[in-house]
Amino acid sequence: MASWAERVAKRATALCPDRLQVRALTRAFRFVAQEWADTDAEAGSPLSSGITSDGVPVELSVRQRPARSAVDLRFIAQPGHITVPLTRDRAFLRRRAVGFSSEYAGLAAASFVAALTDAFPVDDNVEIGNFFLWLGLDLQGVERTVVKVYVNPWACKVEDRGMPFAETVVAMAGFGTVVAAMQTLVMMQIPAKLHIVGVNLDADGARSVKLYFPLPSTSRQTLLRLADAFPGSEGFSESLLRISQIGARSSGEVHAALVWGRNTTQPLFRASLYCPDWFASDADVLAAVSAINRFDHQQPLPDAASNRRWFTFLGIDGDGTALYSHG
Repeated sequence: MASWAERVAKRATALCPDRLQVRALTRAFRFVAQEWADTDAEAGSPLSSGITSDGVPVELSVRQRPARSAVDLRFIAQPGHITVPLTRDRAFLRRRAVGFSSEYAGLAAASFVAALTDAFPVDDNVEIGNFFLWLGLDLQGVERTVVKVYVNPWACKVEDRGMPFAETVVAMAGFGTVVAAMQTLVMMQIPAKLHIVGVNLDADGARSVKLYFPLPSTSRQTLLRLADAFPGSEGFSESLLRISQIGARSSGEVHAALVWGRNTTQPLFRASLYCPDWFASDADVLAAVSAINRFDHQQPLPDAASNRRWFTFLGIDGDGTALYSHG
């Protein structure tokens, strides 16, 4: 039997050669998922909801930047009790989110998360699934960490659901408004329905806010149009064109994102390409990573000889790549 914590450590090791980073990530994962981290991973998902397509309650990723051998090792996981429905576990999830943020990013981050989660009622049964909250960490080396909080904008109080909630979060972070960006998407006739709101936090509080929009069957040309519509996203376009020259397919499922950050008032466009749609094999995914970053991924992958696809999404952000794999 392999526990979820053991599985996470094994797969993180395949993504990142730094054992200290892997140990630090595994400790943080145990903090988030302590109610189920030691349960049998082979028995299936311990919780009834998942952010991943196959219901796995944890996702790993590694971020690389051009001409830089060091990587950022990251995870996002679903906290919660195994025997308690998530719709009845919200008070506990709030406490876990605040405690985790305080531990890994400090009081300013914890204060922001407390205000963020206050928008979610404790005793409301949500009709659109039961997903409410995911927590994770971005390990930039061993000591520098960024807390990641993902929330479902359709699970908050009824009057705030969807874009009103997103507007509140962007304003809370001091990043302006979402109105102009949404008007741009409407004018471009992009069928963008808000899916997830993500917040990255450090010792100074909110560092970025991301609005995620799943876009099925999206062409490369549509992605280039979107990048052109949001100034500052030229790096994304350059990376997308670069991988098109080494055999990436021309369309597929995409998880698009608009990203607000410090010292900016307008968002940048980013996107994660669903690997089975855009690439014929994991080898082609790694070739795309190398083409963008000019740095080869050297770690051997578990089950590399099998037909099982290891990578789920390739994130392109204009300043490197993020390679995702289910935990």
